[in-house]
Amino acid sequence: MAEQLYRLGVDVIEGGFPVSSLGDLEAVKNIAKSIGRQSDAPEICGLARCVKGDIEACAEAVKPAKRPRIHVFIATSEIHLVHKLHMSQDQVIARPWNR
Repeated sequence: MAEQLYRLGVDVIEGGFPVSSLGDLEAVKNIAKSIGRQSDAPEICGLARCVKGDIEACAEAVKPAKRPRIHVFIATSEIHLVHKLHMSQDQVIARPWNR
């Protein structure tokens, strides 16, 4: 799929969520090594939560690309804040990742 996206001229390919499994980590790394090293390479991106381990796994996966990118996200719905993160919206905003 990544090869076809490259042929179509997509400028950013988000290859997966590297921390979720060894398979995703290797898939993103393989995309970064092949498509990500082309002379006209798109940015090769991996998905990461605002968690150090996620960001580290993502950095490892996209490192071989000429134009690596890490797409970092955090859950923001009230349900996610309360039940997943156990934080209020004010606590999320005050976290150091926002600086």
